Amino acid sequence: MMVSRYALLVVGLVCLGAEAFAPRPVVLTRTTTTTTTVSLAAVTTNGDTATAAVEYPKKVAVAGATGRTGYLIVQELLKSTEHKNVQVVGLVRNITKAEEMLPSKFNSIRYEPNLEVKQVDFSNPTKLQQAVDGCDAVIWAATGFTNNYDPSAAAAAAASQGGSKKKEESILDKVLGVLGLNNEKADKPAAADDNTPKESIDDIGLPALAKAFEDKPTGGTPKIVMVSSAGVTRPSWDQEKKTTLVGCADIPIVRLNPFGILDIKAASEEKLRQSGVDYCIFRPCGLNDEWASGQRPVLSQGDVAVGRINRQDVATLCCTILGMKEATGKTFEAVTLGGYAPGGPSTIASTLSKFQLDADGPLSEDVVVATYGLMQQLLPGEKQDAAALAMGQTYEQLDKDETGRLGKREEEKTEGAVPVPTN
Repeated sequence: MMVSRYALLVVGLVCLGAEAFAPRPVVLTRTTTTTTTVSLAAVTTNGDTATAAVEYPKKVAVAGATGRTGYLIVQELLKSTEHKNVQVVGLVRNITKAEEMLPSKFNSIRYEPNLEVKQVDFSNPTKLQQAVDGCDAVIWAATGFTNNYDPSAAAAAAASQGGSKKKEESILDKVLGVLGLNNEKADKPAAADDNTPKESIDDIGLPALAKAFEDKPTGGTPKIVMVSSAGVTRPSWDQEKKTTLVGCADIPIVRLNPFGILDIKAASEEKLRQSGVDYCIFRPCGLNDEWASGQRPVLSQGDVAVGRINRQDVATLCCTILGMKEATGKTFEAVTLGGYAPGGPSTIASTLSKFQLDADGPLSEDVVVATYGLMQQLLPGEKQDAAALAMGQTYEQLDKDETGRLGKREEEKTEGAVPVPTN
């Protein structure tokens, strides 16, 4: 009875509004004992709620360094005072694009001595392992497919996690562009090997990197930080769970799940978990570059979070958790809450320390439902109904009953939403 009253108290605090618990971000966890709790952890802007030791690696590789998120991660590592003098290795597939974008030795105007750029075939495990030789850690921000990728084959490979319908590859590229998932599509080598395996690069690259880092000394901090996506488990939920958690189970990306992309991501996550390497899996919610950056991150577990986060905040979080033992072996989601200043590294560590290890199994359904109810109150807009959105429609458009850029719900025209990237 004590646990139930505590859970109700927490939900009641949130019902009072953000001011009732400012400046504390929402932290929802389950303890590792048999007692289930939902808790709020204080996270202030000056970081005085925790004194966690942050041990940043000296040399960090960034896979997908010319992607929209990967590029920002590189910049964050180079400029941040917390990561001063960190050597950065940008892994890319298109060296010409890297020369134009990154302040490496290729760019005499914006030369950055702490950045080395390497062209890598992400579908070749040996080459990928060689590229990270000498690195202490890697942030995986790459998403894409080998050049002969077959959507139906990849979906079949991830069948244990769900399914997808077969589509044309050209449409695939466009849909992934809409979702912000094809970060490395433009980075493939000009000369492609026709015998390249028909797989996602996550499927190939993450196990290869795990093997590269398996024998490296560890201080308990993550060797691999994977940028995944919120919603990856939702297509595999049973109908009862989807009905109970409809506000996150019926959002556009989950409802459409184009080409089984969420299933493929979920399968790649599991490969990383089973690899034995120290890791952290970060699942940002809706990536929105028009949503203000530098806002309060709201972290949760259970894959029920829905909302927005700017890619810059994703990059900042990735670089921050890279040096935190509290992040190791855990999977979490994040949105940002407008109007509140972000927490510092020690406050993020305090939050993560309360999260459950993946090795301890899934959260109890009671905690998942409580987390879901809390996160739904933090949705943008007035209607706060993510399940009513169409792909490409904003919360603001929903409030005004305006149609989004891809059409009405269940009639979305994803083809031609964005141009196919060029090399």
